[in-house]
Amino acid sequence: MINTPDVSVIVPVYNVEKWLRKCVDSILSQTYVDFELILINDGSKDRSLEICREYELTDDRVKVIDGPNRGSSAARNTGLEQAKGQWIIFCDSDDWWDQELLEKLHTTAIENNADIAACDIVWEYSDNRVIEGYAYGPFESDAEKGYVGTVYCSLCNKLIKGELYERYNIKGSSGIKMWDDVLITAKLRYYSLRTVIIREPLYHYNRMVETSQIQTFNNSNDRYPSEQIYVTKQIEDYFRSQNLYNSVAEGIVCGCQAFLYDQVSGFANWRKEFSKPAFNYQVIKRLFPSKKQRVKHVMKIVIPLWLCKYMVSFAAVLRCHRSSKK
Repeated sequence: MINTPDVSVIVPVYNVEKWLRKCVDSILSQTYVDFELILINDGSKDRSLEICREYELTDDRVKVIDGPNRGSSAARNTGLEQAKGQWIIFCDSDDWWDQELLEKLHTTAIENNADIAACDIVWEYSDNRVIEGYAYGPFESDAEKGYVGTVYCSLCNKLIKGELYERYNIKGSSGIKMWDDVLITAKLRYYSLRTVIIREPLYHYNRMVETSQIQTFNNSNDRYPSEQIYVTKQIEDYFRSQNLYNSVAEGIVCGCQAFLYDQVSGFANWRKEFSKPAFNYQVIKRLFPSKKQRVKHVMKIVIPLWLCKYMVSFAAVLRCHRSSKK
């Protein structure tokens, strides 16, 4: 085992026996080799732990930690506690990397004296693949820290200096089933003095299978999207409690609120509810506690989306009407 690896790769594992080997193989075959791989088995009920143990026996860079099911956020925290590397990167256990991901991120971070190095991602579907990339680069400005979306707030496409986690005591919230990436990266991006972007899709998000995490969320009986509301409140409360609520923090908070609001409206269980104005208002009210925030959100996001939706519908009706007259 490498005594002081430069990079710690942390992978929470839960019931992914079908995809786990592809994930681990893509990590162990990296062109950059000075790393440790920490596999956190989060109470898997399939053969995931057995597969992890096989890798631990054959590669001394691999360390397996077995524990009860507590969720990915708690598993990540365990990995952070055990990590020895100067740099930290996460990978979901059903995703995979390009072979040069680690080398390119590490080299770019060192050459640019950056706290965070990030890359674009690829959504891998069964019948196609979609690239999602940064809207800017090669560096992230303070104003751009308010950009929030999967590529911006995922932990998995970012190599992060471990010092950021330690100095500012950044870790996941064990009470969150999803969206812990948003909570953690909001803080990391704020504190990062320099974030460098590689405009290459090196991280592959697996969308060919629904993870148990997403299924759990979709099948929840919560009346409202409490996860999103909790996360956005946690982000704003953190910056205010640390006396850090400046224009940069406000941009991050507003970006997270808009992103999470948009995400929950896309889940199957909520789509019908989001078509009801009364329900929509209740969600907005809980996401944005102050009246000023609600007015700002409605003016900047809800009204433009509503106008776009109904203008398209009106245009379609007008075309049909004109066709019927011919």
